Amino acid sequence: MIIALAPAMAFSQAAEEKLANFGKISTALSITLIIMLGLVVYLMFQREKLLIRNRQLSARIHKLEEKH
Repeated sequence: MIIALAPAMAFSQAAEEKLANFGKISTALSITLIIMLGLVVYLMFQREKLLIRNRQLSARIHKLEEKH
């Protein structure tokens, strides 16, 4: 009886290992995705700050050109 169960037990152990590996990969991909999303949001805010600064400097230049 135990000999008959050996292949099923080996298969279930292999399946468990594959699921564990898939879980590790899934976790790594999730962490990577969160980091990338954070980076995209950070870069979007930096872009907005630069656009605002650019508008301010353009307005200053325009005022200086009008004076001269």
